[in-house]
Amino acid sequence: MNKVLQFFHWCGTPRNEDPNFCVGTLKYSPAKLLYVCFIMLFGGMAYSFLGLISGVFSITLFRFNASAQTIAVIAGILPAVFNATVCPVVSFRSDRTRSKWGRRIPYLLIPAPFLGLSLVLMGFSPQLADFISNATGWSRDNVGICIFAFALCIYEIFYMFVGSVYYYLFNDVIPTRWVGVFNALFHFTGSILVMCYSFFIFRYVEFHAVWVYTGIGVTVFLCYMINGFCIKEGEYPPLPAESAKLDFFQGVKVFCKECFAGHPFYLIFFTMTAMTQVSTICRGLYGALFATTEGGINLSFETVGRLGGIAGIVGICCTIPIGSLNSIFKPIYVYTVGMVLVIFINVYGFFCVWDATTYLIAIIALRIAYAAQNNSEFPLNAQMLPRDRFGQFASAQSIFRSVIRIAATFAAGFFINAFGYRYLFVWDFGFTVIQFLLVLWVFYYWRKLGGAKNFVAP
Repeated sequence: MNKVLQFFHWCGTPRNEDPNFCVGTLKYSPAKLLYVCFIMLFGGMAYSFLGLISGVFSITLFRFNASAQTIAVIAGILPAVFNATVCPVVSFRSDRTRSKWGRRIPYLLIPAPFLGLSLVLMGFSPQLADFISNATGWSRDNVGICIFAFALCIYEIFYMFVGSVYYYLFNDVIPTRWVGVFNALFHFTGSILVMCYSFFIFRYVEFHAVWVYTGIGVTVFLCYMINGFCIKEGEYPPLPAESAKLDFFQGVKVFCKECFAGHPFYLIFFTMTAMTQVSTICRGLYGALFATTEGGINLSFETVGRLGGIAGIVGICCTIPIGSLNSIFKPIYVYTVGMVLVIFINVYGFFCVWDATTYLIAIIALRIAYAAQNNSEFPLNAQMLPRDRFGQFASAQSIFRSVIRIAATFAAGFFINAFGYRYLFVWDFGFTVIQFLLVLWVFYYWRKLGGAKNFVAP
């Protein structure tokens, strides 16, 4: 009995001097740290749902008879434009925000209602298009595309708030020792959601998309509310006088000078990570269409959902083991291994995926490869970017990605129009090879700046 009481006392006692349980002014007991990680997973669930629903955007536009190029512009280029404009402003201001709620939480709470409402509007876009078309005589498809594009603009503006700031919150409320573990847990939870979504929800996208959008919109709103109201940030040092007085244009000047005109390592690193975004453009925009239309392998929505659920189970099983590799090896090694796997899987996909069985093999293999890359991406960024200005440099990375992604997305629409959905494997293969060459360059600088034991972000 005494040992049980001692254990509970140990769990509830803050570790004031233990760096494994302290971050900034926050000092946790083991039980409190576990609670914080649990609540943070609600934000992770919302983030995962937003990633899942983005795969439905192309299907909704396809139902309005949008061309591949139109889909690329609305579902690909518009988000990249907002990522290049809204994200850096939010990130820069978030690093310099001081409020009773902290510097990150306000940027989670305020956008949550707008995200939920915009998803509901997307879901009801076919019904609204029918109503307006019947009342005015305008083309239903054109009206539907305009409504959806308008809702998507609202969604993307506010997604830029939560999509970036949620990751920055990792660094602010979770001790460095446990960031890699939490990141693995975050992706493990995401894998469970992917499996459930594939098994139980995706089949309804074809005829009941309105309720899929609405359900996810409400869930996202509630998850971010729980995350925002239940997490407490620590105290941050006051801003330097010169930083506090920066106006918008001075802030832009400082931002560009520090992030883009400093050490060449950052531009190389930004380009390398941008290739992940570029390589997956065609799969993100046209992967569902490749699987479910005559232009691809023409499987039913129910079959694709079931196969995705099976792949999701594999993802669940491998997320924690692969994520733990980041604590054993450096993230750059895990990231590179995942990249090499993607190259070989795309060769297999292009030549061998013709039916449900070969499609299942491909998506299972991709789930494993992307588990390696996704689990190591945040630890890699946390290691390579300056901690005191993490939001600023992460947003600079987003700008760089977005500028490249805008041009690449526009080209992807022409590419798929010219060659067909199957060539999404060729697109992914080519840009992943480029990324592999760039990671060798990053590795060279990483070793030069201290390597595994002594690396310090320049």
